[in-house]
Amino acid sequence: MTEQASPTQRVRLDNIQALRGVAALAVLFYHLALFIRGGVFVGQSGLPAGPWDQGWAGVDLFFVISGFIMVWTTQTISPSIKSSSAFLWRRVTRIYPLWWFCAAIMAVYFLWAYNMPAAPDRVAGPQEAWSYALKSFALWPQETPPLLGLGWTLVHEMWFYIVFAALLILPRKYLVPSLVVWGALTALHYLLLGAVDQAQALRKLITSPLTLEFIGGALMTCVLIKWRDIPRNWGWGVFAIGLLWVSLAMIFNIRFLADDHHLTRTIVYGPAMFALVWGSTALALNGGLRVPNWLVRLGDWSYALYLIHYIVLIALKRILLQFGWGEAGGSFAVFLFAVTAIVLSLTAAWMLHEVLEKPLIRFFRRREGRLPVQKSV
Repeated sequence: MTEQASPTQRVRLDNIQALRGVAALAVLFYHLALFIRGGVFVGQSGLPAGPWDQGWAGVDLFFVISGFIMVWTTQTISPSIKSSSAFLWRRVTRIYPLWWFCAAIMAVYFLWAYNMPAAPDRVAGPQEAWSYALKSFALWPQETPPLLGLGWTLVHEMWFYIVFAALLILPRKYLVPSLVVWGALTALHYLLLGAVDQAQALRKLITSPLTLEFIGGALMTCVLIKWRDIPRNWGWGVFAIGLLWVSLAMIFNIRFLADDHHLTRTIVYGPAMFALVWGSTALALNGGLRVPNWLVRLGDWSYALYLIHYIVLIALKRILLQFGWGEAGGSFAVFLFAVTAIVLSLTAAWMLHEVLEKPLIRFFRRREGRLPVQKSV
């Protein structure tokens, strides 16, 4: 997909890439804590409550960044069905191949462990398991999470991509009003009708408050594109507010304010993630913040790390339990398990990115058509 770059697009947003890496690490730490407390070590875990217990908020950062990137990378293309389909093709070829690879690992694992391509607590029996597995590969919303549980976030991502692709058909001047209407309808549905039962999986997806994080990220980008000359101290100020907000929420382990987990995380972490992304971008536009290269590289691996780390944790848990090492669950054993899990997860993510993800990106990019661009932005 070859596009004419606008002045803002030509800025390399290493800050945003670094935030992706931080988000993936946060989710890794959250799942690592769950594994340590949830059966890897029998009796004592030696792991106190801490910021890692709120590491799931990395997903909220991912969602805000997704909304931001969608507008940022399409700001010069002209509205048309061709632009819409090319955008959707790029997102589909970016998300699905790596997802299929990791979901296939889980399907094989379940076949080996349970003689069906699903965990027993996700389906009613072997016959339902195959239908469930196929829907998981397609990222179709279901009553239970997909084969690799954290794929539920990709279901939300695909919903946002599909609707945003439809908006790319409209003239650019309608983008902001359309996003506002979409957000208002999503919020009103919840306020008037409340949370949707999980049995209505498609409707629950469409009306999820988490969509507001995507929409907020997209609207924020529209503002940044229109007002590009942002004072550096504004960028620092907004970024500091976001960082302080996230830090306090994690340190004090803010509990849910309502029964709906999605509503609570949107309220607690959504605004903080907006501030982090807005401040980071504002600083990138005027050279006010430089991040270390290793953190940018981690951002390059973030999608691979997000998908593969859970598989690494499952494998390590099986090994520990197989040899009975988890029964001696002292503090040193916990520390050793944590370090091993982090190192192996990062190594696996790097390998997956270099060996599979990057070649696939290049392969599909060569098969993309040229997008029509607007004469002015």
